[in-house]
Amino acid sequence: TSLICRGDSVATHSLWQTGQQILQHDLWRGKLLSSRPVTVVEDTPTRLALYTHPGSHYYSATAISRNRGSLTLSERVDIMMSDDLPALERRVSGDRHVLTLTPPGAAHSVWLFWTPEWHFQFWYVNLQEPVRRTPRGILVQDQVLDIVAAPDRAWNWKDEDDFRALAERGFFTREQAASIRAEGERMVAAIERNDPPFCEGWETWRPDANWPIPEIPEDWDVVS
Repeated sequence: TSLICRGDSVATHSLWQTGQQILQHDLWRGKLLSSRPVTVVEDTPTRLALYTHPGSHYYSATAISRNRGSLTLSERVDIMMSDDLPALERRVSGDRHVLTLTPPGAAHSVWLFWTPEWHFQFWYVNLQEPVRRTPRGILVQDQVLDIVAAPDRAWNWKDEDDFRALAERGFFTREQAASIRAEGERMVAAIERNDPPFCEGWETWRPDANWPIPEIPEDWDVVS
């Protein structure tokens, strides 16, 4: 049975040019969690597509991710609820290719991951507040709960325990938690129905060979 690819809604905003390099600032509780240079693949009224080059330099509060495996759920939640974030350190992106697809105003972003040899690995649905645009890039506020989908669309929740624990401790209000979960359920339905962007052939996308690896600017920590 063939699956129908449904259309997207349209939004209006100022557009960046294909090949332009911008900054993605990830925030947590309004504070800078990471700063990453990315390349604009496509910026249209229906989608912002960004490419993260393997080997690009960025800054991140790596103490959280580096020690995650050794922390209990309670310890992870303590860190996420703390007013103090670990210091940001200069890092180098791994060797995987990453493409992010974000509809304007949506409470999610869909990521694609490939190996260095461009073997498609999986889809990753990042639940987040709607992206805010700045003159130099975007601001992203994560909402913890995520979805991972294999190439055959088999899916599972990610970080569900962290999300539930944060909600139980009042980090999210009952209304916020319900809204985030509902967005996740909508995306699960989109995966199962093979809605956009899952039906659009992005797995075969490749970057322009002339795009340079973007450089992290000296004022990478200026969020404006």
